[in-house]
Amino acid sequence: MTGGHERPAAAHGKLRHVVGALVMLSCLAAPRQCFAQRLERVAVVWDNDILALRGTGAPPDYDYTQGLLLTAAFRGAFRPLRRWLEPEGDDAAEAARTTLRLGVGQRIYTPRQDAAEPVPGERPYAGWLYVVADVSAFHVGTEHNVAVELGITGPAALGEHVQNGIHRLVGATPQQGWKHQLHAEPAALVRYTAAWPRTFAGLQLRPHIGVGAGTLWTGAAGGLAIGAAARPANRGLYAGADVRQELVIHNLFLDGNTFRTSVRTDKRAWVSEAAFAVGYRFRVWDIAYRFVIRSAEYRAQPRPHAYGSLVLVWHR
Repeated sequence: MTGGHERPAAAHGKLRHVVGALVMLSCLAAPRQCFAQRLERVAVVWDNDILALRGTGAPPDYDYTQGLLLTAAFRGAFRPLRRWLEPEGDDAAEAARTTLRLGVGQRIYTPRQDAAEPVPGERPYAGWLYVVADVSAFHVGTEHNVAVELGITGPAALGEHVQNGIHRLVGATPQQGWKHQLHAEPAALVRYTAAWPRTFAGLQLRPHIGVGAGTLWTGAAGGLAIGAAARPANRGLYAGADVRQELVIHNLFLDGNTFRTSVRTDKRAWVSEAAFAVGYRFRVWDIAYRFVIRSAEYRAQPRPHAYGSLVLVWHR
């Protein structure tokens, strides 16, 4: 039989994690007051469906077709969390595993059928220009991450300018339907993710679950990442894979504008994703390639969509 003194302790432990997550969220707005930070890494990620592994034929140029993200990560003592998430005493190793990441990026989404007028069932044209900030903290075998993504869609997101500018540069036909893109609208997402990194038989395993809420995206996800490295600490090859399942309640890029009538499509609630990566580390540089395939996200989508990513990282 469980002793009565254990239940308050368990409740207190849960309360510590909830308060810790709220503290992490508040510090995204005032990082200088929370971090004794040191720049640890800078990363550039370029996503494009032209980079996907494929057979013969014309490359795709639809659904999630282009993305660019620049991030900087800072590591150091996250002062407010030392009270809530760290074990008793001054554990410098735990504090050193706390990271703040700041980024700016753009994503572009287009329908499969380009036309001057919207095609029934197809997703809307959409650009997304955004900033992102997240805080990660490690505590007793669990990695906690709280992220905030803020941005704008519509013409100000520059989706049409980037896509059609590149098309004109390479001699391709510009997309006709951008005049029907999502209207200008600020949007936001707050996301919490928990992961449990483990090592088994030389592999790094990372089961993870997460929830998100906002006008940008609302839902939940869970999955498993696996990594392996045939290299010493600062040189050599590495590889990894990640599978995840999403429950999508709301997706701005499929459901359309929140406060105005716009093009929209019927989304699917369950979306699966698989990603495979291979990279090489040389001293302070990493270069990697990722292949990502996602199951159909809306009813009129006939098949899964794939894209590739090139990742360049500088790190200490």
